[in-house]
Amino acid sequence: MSLTKNALIIVVLIFAAAGCSREPQDLTIPMKPGAYEVSVKKVSGGITDPKNRTKTRCYPETVFDPFNLYHKNKDCKISNVVRDSNMVSFDFDCDKGANINAKGKIEHSVDGETIRWQSTLTSIDGNDIDIITSGTGKYVGKCK
Repeated sequence: MSLTKNALIIVVLIFAAAGCSREPQDLTIPMKPGAYEVSVKKVSGGITDPKNRTKTRCYPETVFDPFNLYHKNKDCKISNVVRDSNMVSFDFDCDKGANINAKGKIEHSVDGETIRWQSTLTSIDGNDIDIITSGTGKYVGKCK
C-alpha cells in the first residue's frame, strides 16, 4: 500500500471514530442570561396544536446547552453536529433506556436577545411520525 493510501485510511478512521463517540462535544452556545418570554408551537402530522403556550422562563447561565437540557442520557447518541458561534444542531437517537426509542433532530440559535429552537421527532418505537415543536423567546429582563 502506498503512503498516500495509508494516510487516507488513517484520516478516514480518525473521522469515523470522532463521529461515533458517545461523549457529546461542546454543544453550548452563548446567550444573555435572564428571563425570556417564550412561545412554543407544536405541529403533529401537519396539524397545529391550537393551545397557547407562552410563559416566562429563566435562563440563568451565560451559555445554553440543548444536549444537557433534553438528551443528556447514556441511552441517547448524537450525530451530524453542526455548530457555530450562535447556533447548534444535531440528530439524536435514544433507545429504550430513555423510556422510548426516539429519533429526530434539534436546532437551537441565539440572536442577541432572541432565542429560537426546533425539535423534529421522526420516529418513536420504530414508527415514523412527524412532530415538530418550535419556539422563540425574547429577553424581558433579569430572572425573578
